[in-house]
Amino acid sequence: MTNGTDKTPTTDYVTMIKNELFAIDNSLTFKLGHIDTDWGRLRGFTNTQGRFINGSANPCNTSASETSGRFIHIEQEKSKLRQDASGWEKMNVALGNVFSKTLAVDEFSKKVILKTTNPFTNSISFSAENIIKVELLNVLG
Repeated sequence: MTNGTDKTPTTDYVTMIKNELFAIDNSLTFKLGHIDTDWGRLRGFTNTQGRFINGSANPCNTSASETSGRFIHIEQEKSKLRQDASGWEKMNVALGNVFSKTLAVDEFSKKVILKTTNPFTNSISFSAENIIKVELLNVLG
């Protein structure tokens, strides 16, 4: 897992996700690009989107020299995290634990971010007072 650089961001989501996954399944092993700096494979350093989010002056050709902390690149081991619903649930729970603690409510706009399983099952339920607007977006916006 990496943030696309070898720098540690102010808010280190990659390490938080690693810690949550390890708490769920302590048989998992990890390499973190900004900590295991001798690791050279699958680090997301050449990912154009990661370069852009991390502030590269030329995201198509040049790796970022700093990190925004907003890009996360995760390579998941097939038999433990990608092969079936058990592995998907581990990742779902870990991501939910990290981001529900850090991104639950935007106090300025009063936006509430709801998450659901992937793939989507049947319904989403929520309740709130004084609802002005509800938007439902998929990964394509």
